[in-house]
Amino acid sequence: GSGPLYVAKVDHCSSTSVRRYNAGVPEQARIHAGDYLKAIEGTPRPADLRTSFRRAEVELTVQRPRIFDVVLAVPNGYLGLEVVCDVNGSSLYITGIVEGAAAGANLVAGDRIVAV
Repeated sequence: GSGPLYVAKVDHCSSTSVRRYNAGVPEQARIHAGDYLKAIEGTPRPADLRTSFRRAEVELTVQRPRIFDVVLAVPNGYLGLEVVCDVNGSSLYITGIVEGAAAGANLVAGDRIVAV
């Protein structure tokens, strides 16, 4: 995909760069599971992620998710969502909106369903 990278898990091992960064900044500035990496070194989704992360210092643009409620009337039993489960099973990633209850909702491909 071409969208932002989803942070599925933050490793709490003391030797990771993210752990060291998180230990030195206030809670609201820490990188958390559920955040999105919008850009790496100013480039949205660089083609070679491995090279980007091998540098001594990497600039990340992090975005927090916006959480909102959606209520869908499902008269025909069809939501109209194409979804895949994330790697930790903690959310469903919407890959597409097709005909059905979700077609008129404020949902777009790339949103995540985190609770039902």
